[in-house]
Amino acid sequence: MSAKRSLPGFVKLLLCAGFIWLLLWVITPMWVSLSPLHQQFAAAQERYDVPIGALYYNDIPFIIDASMETRDTWRFLPRGPIAK
Repeated sequence: MSAKRSLPGFVKLLLCAGFIWLLLWVITPMWVSLSPLHQQFAAAQERYDVPIGALYYNDIPFIIDASMETRDTWRFLPRGPIAK
């Protein structure tokens, strides 16, 4: 029987890190620049002046206001007239 030699752990780690770097910094930007959907998304962000952080963080004032309004809509539902 021949023993199959696998790569050492640090080589596997470096290969995985290299693949992730390639995916995030090379392949994804190329894909986004060629995708009409992503180009429309970027154009809408510029047109409506939506900062990119608004999509990921909730510390932007209008995101906080929208979150509070949505939460209050569900907390204080209209009940209609009270029957006597």
